[in-house]
Amino acid sequence: MKSRLPKLPSDCLALALNDLRKVERSEKYEVNMNNWHVPHCAYSKCEVCLAGAVMAKTLGADPKVWTAPSKFSDPEGNRLAMIDSLRTGRVCEAIKYWPGLRRHERNRWKGQERYIPSYSYNRVGFFREVGKLARELKGVGL
Repeated sequence: MKSRLPKLPSDCLALALNDLRKVERSEKYEVNMNNWHVPHCAYSKCEVCLAGAVMAKTLGADPKVWTAPSKFSDPEGNRLAMIDSLRTGRVCEAIKYWPGLRRHERNRWKGQERYIPSYSYNRVGFFREVGKLARELKGVGL
């Protein structure tokens, strides 16, 4: 099945940051990095994390319906899980969701982690560091 998400991790991260900006401007969504895509009847908004923003904006998930990466077929489900790992700087963990990578590409990232500030405490730093990670991955062809 052809994915509606980009093939490269760096491009997925760039897309996710763009979708997160759209979510921030929407009346239907609230950013909460602890929830994938969770509607709340109490205040008529759907809480989303970085991957949840992609579910909402690029993949068109209904804001009234709970969803998670496991609800999507591969490769989209894996790419969403990869975005979630990267948003916390867990590069090595994220790579396992990218089965197309050759062994030497996977080995390069073994044990690699990056500091990514919490969105809730440092929104600007979050965007800066996730964007920096996307550029670093892009720089090595990922």
